[in-house]
Amino acid sequence: RTLADMGASGTTKITRIEIPPKALANDGTIPRDNTLPLITEGAQAFQHDFTPTKTTSTIIVEVYLVLGEVANIGNAFMAALFINDTCVNVRAMQAMSNDGNGDTGVYYMSAEVNNTDGSAIDIEIRADGQTSLHVNPQLLSTSNSQNYTAGSSSFGGATSTNGTHMMITEI
Repeated sequence: RTLADMGASGTTKITRIEIPPKALANDGTIPRDNTLPLITEGAQAFQHDFTPTKTTSTIIVEVYLVLGEVANIGNAFMAALFINDTCVNVRAMQAMSNDGNGDTGVYYMSAEVNNTDGSAIDIEIRADGQTSLHVNPQLLSTSNSQNYTAGSSSFGGATSTNGTHMMITEI
């Protein structure tokens, strides 16, 4: 959904993009060191090309992302936000259930970009690449010993109700 031109000096464009459920590829983890993640590390969780409406503007990107286990793989997950292949925000989460199953990480990441030439902006979210870690899975059990169900599912079969999304605001 896009809301365009709210005034000559105000917000020009607001775009909300649903992040669909996805099983991550087994592409390795994002390193746990004191360096920024690289665009080649981890697995691609989501990618979007945003085209500004103005030649010069400020673009604010906000991401709400959920990662969850569909099999017990560990209790720590990492996700990173990239703009034009450069990491602009990274978050690590630790979640421990009673027996290690069904762990999840909930991420809020944001960044601000100065758009100086009106060209498209490549926005990418990368996460630890493990086949048992999924973007926006659902948990169908009230037991804390259960894993999430596969990332290709979504409550009611509708991606729009899952809440995992990216908001892009152009000012």
